[in-house]
Amino acid sequence: MALKYSVDLWATDPKELLRIPVAVVKPFSEVELTLSYSTYASATVQGYVGGKSKIRTGYASQGNYVISQQFNSGANIDGGISAYHWNATAGDPTNINTKYRVNLTVDIQQKILFSASLSWHKKDITIDLAPPMDIMLKPSVHVLSKVKGFSQCVDSNVKVSGHFHVSKAELEVEAFGVTIW
Repeated sequence: MALKYSVDLWATDPKELLRIPVAVVKPFSEVELTLSYSTYASATVQGYVGGKSKIRTGYASQGNYVISQQFNSGANIDGGISAYHWNATAGDPTNINTKYRVNLTVDIQQKILFSASLSWHKKDITIDLAPPMDIMLKPSVHVLSKVKGFSQCVDSNVKVSGHFHVSKAELEVEAFGVTIW
């Protein structure tokens, strides 16, 4: 039996993490730094199973990212991303309850979109400067079994890949419900 199945697991609306005043010029409103995020996850299962099967496997991955950006007047945006202490460890041992061959891959894509913006608000006027940052992690679990006579050999591995994308900063000016820029 061949199988290919994809499903969206969840998507969240933007949530504000923090809001910090960074500049105050009297009598105007303060300029604020706002950090917000939204998340998305989907899964795809594809492969071949020779008959009725029950498959169980697990893993855990963890690591750290450091993202830095620098904005200077009259200069290009400068920044960098570094990843460290990343590892994937086995969870429950792979368990296959079947007498048939199995070749199955499960991909889980997780995305988080960070938006750090500098904003100024006064009554019905809003000015926002925001360079959105998209971070994607995609663990892929592959389970392969071979049946020979009365024995079955099972191989299970996980590969975790990632992707970062920082969009060009956007300046948005809205006044009285009308977007000006």
